[in-house]
Amino acid sequence: AQGGPLVVLDPAGGSRFSVYSVNHAALNVQARAVSPEDWPAFNEATQDRWRTDKPPAYPGRVVLSSLVPVKGGPDEVTETSIDLGPALPGGLGHVILVVEPTKPDSRNRMVPVAVWIQATRVGLDAFADSTDLVAWASALDTGKPLSDVRMSLVGGRGSVATGRDGVARLPLDEQPGSILVARSGQDIAMLPEFANWYRADAGWRRTKAADGLRWYVFDDRRLYRPGEEVKIKGWIRIVGGGKNGDVQPLGTVARQVTYTLRDSRRNEIGKGTAALNAFGGFDTTVTLPATMNLGDAEIAFQADAGSFEH
Repeated sequence: AQGGPLVVLDPAGGSRFSVYSVNHAALNVQARAVSPEDWPAFNEATQDRWRTDKPPAYPGRVVLSSLVPVKGGPDEVTETSIDLGPALPGGLGHVILVVEPTKPDSRNRMVPVAVWIQATRVGLDAFADSTDLVAWASALDTGKPLSDVRMSLVGGRGSVATGRDGVARLPLDEQPGSILVARSGQDIAMLPEFANWYRADAGWRRTKAADGLRWYVFDDRRLYRPGEEVKIKGWIRIVGGGKNGDVQPLGTVARQVTYTLRDSRRNEIGKGTAALNAFGGFDTTVTLPATMNLGDAEIAFQADAGSFEH
């Protein structure tokens, strides 16, 4: 199936979802009604799909179970459109769709389709810094901002309604709020920070805003032979991490940079230092060994800037 583990149905396409198969006469289809609070359990079950000692246990209540015929010739990639209407009353809701072959594969090559599908009219997006999350709700069909949509974080405190611009601001807690949920009447939309099971512990949370260093570095030609010289220049600036953070000169935060040069096999083939001038700039020349491995090489710089993010 296309779209990854989390899919939003196109409002213009109805309550249908397509899967693709080769050389299957029929598919076992099951849909389970879920809510945003079931997302962590879905991630855990998705991870268990790759295990042989623990079958996945998907959350939710079974609302659709059927055998769907596949119309296609031998060795043809065939699209099968699955009607989710019976599982989505009023064309809205959340389901976990699991599609499996009718015949088991002894070589365990066929991984079933397992996808979280949400049918909603609310387009949802989010932007976050270290203290606040800005949520934006818009109509999926027209793109117009939606007012009076209640925004909340699963695991967070309270909710905030969007204004006429479709925007709501939520303060972040130290405990992560893993999923942003938007409610407009019976319509519920959700947006996790990361829609992948291997980032199941992710979530929007309050963090300390620290100042960091930002680099701009370039060389003279980008393509060299062993034994040639590489000329490199760069500048460093401080970027403030708070609400009023800005780009600032480096000043006396650092006096020099150190560098390490590695070849395409990750062998260390050179290292050294370069002084920083009053403008936070540096330049250096590196001579490539005559016997280095061919391919992509890299040079890594680090500033002696104490506690700053390097």
